[in-house]
Amino acid sequence: MDETTIATLEQIAACISRNILHNRPAAGGRDADAAATTTTTTTRVVISGAGTSGRMAFVCASTFNRVLEKLGLPKLFAYICAGGDSALFTSQEAPEDNWRAGIQTLVEASQNASKVVYIGITCGLAAPFVAAQLDYCMQHLDVFTPVLLGFNPLHLARRIKVEQWHHTFASVCEQLVQVSFPQVEAAKAQGFILTPIVGPEPITGSTRMKGGSATKIILDVMFVRAFQLAKLLGGGVESADQSVAALLQECLLAMQETYLQARAIGQVVQLAGDSLRSGGRILYLGSDSLGIMGLIDASECAPTYGATYDDVRGFLHGCFDTLGNVEGNLHEKAAPAQQQLASSPGPSCATVGSATFDIGLGSFTRNMLPTLSPRDLVIAIVSDNPSGRDAVYRTLEAASGRGSKTAVIACTGASPASAALQLPASALAAVRVRLQRTSPISDGGLAASAPIHLEFAAKLVCNAITTGAHVLRGKVLGNHMIDLRVSNTKLFHRAIGIISRFANVDEAMARDSLVRSIHTDSSALSELANLDISEHVRVATTSQRVVPRAIVLAIAALRNQNLSAQAANAMLDSHPIVRDAVRHLLNPSRP
Repeated sequence: MDETTIATLEQIAACISRNILHNRPAAGGRDADAAATTTTTTTRVVISGAGTSGRMAFVCASTFNRVLEKLGLPKLFAYICAGGDSALFTSQEAPEDNWRAGIQTLVEASQNASKVVYIGITCGLAAPFVAAQLDYCMQHLDVFTPVLLGFNPLHLARRIKVEQWHHTFASVCEQLVQVSFPQVEAAKAQGFILTPIVGPEPITGSTRMKGGSATKIILDVMFVRAFQLAKLLGGGVESADQSVAALLQECLLAMQETYLQARAIGQVVQLAGDSLRSGGRILYLGSDSLGIMGLIDASECAPTYGATYDDVRGFLHGCFDTLGNVEGNLHEKAAPAQQQLASSPGPSCATVGSATFDIGLGSFTRNMLPTLSPRDLVIAIVSDNPSGRDAVYRTLEAASGRGSKTAVIACTGASPASAALQLPASALAAVRVRLQRTSPISDGGLAASAPIHLEFAAKLVCNAITTGAHVLRGKVLGNHMIDLRVSNTKLFHRAIGIISRFANVDEAMARDSLVRSIHTDSSALSELANLDISEHVRVATTSQRVVPRAIVLAIAALRNQNLSAQAANAMLDSHPIVRDAVRHLLNPSRP
């Protein structure tokens, strides 16, 4: 990363370190309970985002709160994921547009705090949820220090009007620049802007990949550096390797060591692609924080590739106890509401059922194991941590016994003991990532609480598997996701761009085709075109093949053919692989 980014990270880490020191208990009160009673005022670090950004906020907040607890210090970090805790492992994109909820959740997360470092993450500088939180922070600079983290230049921040709000994301950025480092010298800065350019995504717009990985790297480095500055690590002694640059170098090494296993990753990608193409599923089984990375990866396939909820699933040993989310056991909380809904007269509402939140290994054994077939691929994710590993292995062997294909992702240290880790004999493929350092924290017990580099490696491998599998399934054309789910404003505009590109039409015709595809009714196009984007999104969220159907309609319109949405569906049905359908329409003579 460039010198400005490193300098900004150093400044933010220093700010957070002051919050850590402020929260330390008075003399004689070492443990966390004592801290709660001996600290008169509290400071907090609130990390917020939607989708992948919110999930990375959760992972990092959880990791560093565990380290603080090990040190006998009070928790400092709070996370906000747009849509609440259910959005940590289920696909929910619409909350990204809810700017009012953004403000409300920030107020709740910062309640009773005297000083708050707020970190708003939005890879493309577009999320209204985050924009409203940044705006709220700037109205209360006596309490908040706002930090914007994204991966676009500021001049590319979204300028599209947010429904029922007086701001765009760009206008919020313009205000933030006036009070923030590096535009304002550090001594006078009241906020920070951190927008390093990490280059385009391998799949255009799929920020779960490079954007999500860069988010995790930056948050991990920022917080470890803050702990170093607060003299909480390394026995409180400064050393030459305690710097942002050194920490970033460790992350680079972890990435390189992970991709040394490219051939093995490719073998699992092939198995996963075969499963999806044959109508099977990809099912992750995991324990500890690496299992959480699998759970998160599964949740991100629906909006990106138009996958169904069951196409890619994740299951976690220890369930919500391992997840450690603020809202607790969502399965138990959802069950009564679901029962009440089922017994209510009249048509039921579209809702997330309690079964969606049944994410434990026991749920896999009860509900998934009896349904397995050779078309399915079950993948175990394990680490050096023996907790839960045997249970994961037993469940994997049971899956193999039902005829399912199985594979293993093992992310460990490079010690002889780690190298001796046994893998199940039934696995058809295995990815064994061995890292020289599993965590940037060298203190033994603390490092076990923060296996940061192992989490990063697991994320990279899982992302590669599900991305490659959906490419093999035909959900990607060029490097564009042509069957994405149109489930928020950002994805609505992205869909217009994809339709325009592949149908070779202008944006106006692309938008008309998208609206027709969403509502499957061309007779009232003039009326539908005047609806708010949020209404289009509401309908599109539960619809299948919206973008491919729109491409068909746009190509027909360009050829002056009056094609109905139903006829477009019939054309797609004749080519079940979406990529092949689009290619055939663009070049009918191609076999």
